[in-house]
Formats: sequence, C-alpha cells, structure tokens
Amino acid sequence: MQIPLVAGRGFTERDAASAPPVVIVNEALVKRFFAGDVSPLGKGLNLEVGKPKPQVLTIVGVVRNIQYQLPAETPAPEIFRPWAQSPDITAIVVLRTGPAPLSFGSLLQQQVNAFDPSQPVYDLMPMQDRIVLASQKERFQTFGITAFAVLALLLAAIGIYGVVSYTVTQRHREMGIRLALGAHPSQIVQLVMGRTLRWALGGLLVGVALSLALSRYLRALLWHVKPQDPVILLGAVLFLITLVVIAGALPAFRAARTQPMRALREL
Repeated sequence: MQIPLVAGRGFTERDAASAPPVVIVNEALVKRFFAGDVSPLGKGLNLEVGKPKPQVLTIVGVVRNIQYQLPAETPAPEIFRPWAQSPDITAIVVLRTGPAPLSFGSLLQQQVNAFDPSQPVYDLMPMQDRIVLASQKERFQTFGITAFAVLALLLAAIGIYGVVSYTVTQRHREMGIRLALGAHPSQIVQLVMGRTLRWALGGLLVGVALSLALSRYLRALLWHVKPQDPVILLGAVLFLITLVVIAGALPAFRAARTQPMRALREL
C-alpha cells in the first residue's frame, strides 16, 4: 500500500506465528496514547484488557495516517499486524494491477483455489470505482450546493440587470439633460456603472464576511482545499464583479444612447 514508515521497521519474515507478537501503529494512535516526546517503539500494546492472560503486542513501527473512507475524515488510531500472527482476521486483499484490473479476476481465483478451493473471490472492483462509491453522499451534496450556487448567480444577474434598468428608466430625463448640457455618453456609462459597482462591492463585503463565518460547515466536503482559501475567495469575488459589470453594462449603454430632445419633451 506504500504507507510511509515514520519510525521503527516494517514486518519481516521473522515475524512468524511462533515469534513474539508485534504490531505497527499509526501516528493518530501515537498522538492519542503516547503524549509528549515518548517514543512508542518497544512499548507494549494490550488489546485484551480484562482477560486473564491478555496478549501484549510489541510496537515495532509507526506509519503515517491514511484515509479509508472519505478524503476529509479525521484519522483514527489504527494498528497493523502480520498475517502470520493473526490469520483469523477478516481481510480485504488489495492488488496492484495493470490498466484493466478486472481482467485479473480469473487469475486471482486460480491462485486462491490453489490454496483453498472453497474460498470464494467476490466484490472485485477497481480502486477508483470504490472511491467513487464511498464518496457518493459527498458528491451528491456537492452537486446540490453547486446547482444552488449557479441558480443564485443567475438570479443575482437577473436582479442586478432589473434594478439597474429600473434606475436608468427612473433617471431617463436626468440622462437626457446631462447629454443636452454637453455630457459625453462615456460619462453616462461611468455614472451608471459607478453606482452599480458601489452597490455590488457593498454586497460582496457582506457576502465574503458571511462565507468566512459559515465556511467551516463545508470543511467535510473539501479535500486539499481550505475553507478560507484566499485564491478561491479572490476568484469568486472577481467572477462576481465580472457578472455585475456584464449585467449592468446593457442598461448603462442604453442610458448613454438617450435622445436629449426626446427626454426634454417629457419634462
């Protein structure tokens, strides 16, 4: 499995059934039961507390934490024992294969039959498919959040466009007077977009503050991404500003094309 060894040694052929029982532990177990700078190597681990003759296992190695189910799960204390000293444990065999892993199923069955013909081989699945199956719930939640986010962006764009259009309509006469007095159309665009961007920046400040406060609830759905990742936040802000510019540009350019004489006749 290529689990990195942090301290001590791995299992060898000397760890046979007749040899003293040994065990390898992960960093989570060391952190929980061996506080401070105490090395766990050589220490005894009792897995049968309360029994008349408990079996004490000697810790010979420490490995890094690994994820068994979800990428964001909190690592739990774990132990690893040599197969020769614990053959009665139910095991899952993981094989490193070629590009078509399921094609090795018949060969695997033949190898197992050579040792025990009554032992079945079942539930064969590529590791990638098993990862997808284990993360179905999180994938569904992520899809739902993404769908609602896209819908929120669409509604925000429509809302911004509607508000800016309504504001331009209400100030139609003002725009005509400004143009009649010598204002350049680009100044009208700047006037409309300036107010739109000020509203948008105010909303973005509130939104970023709320996202920072509530992002910890999304921690379980994230992997290798921090909830307060500055790159992600900056990208979201720039995307929303771009959306605001696009939604407000159409009413702004329409205001810049206002006919001064027509606006003056409406006074």
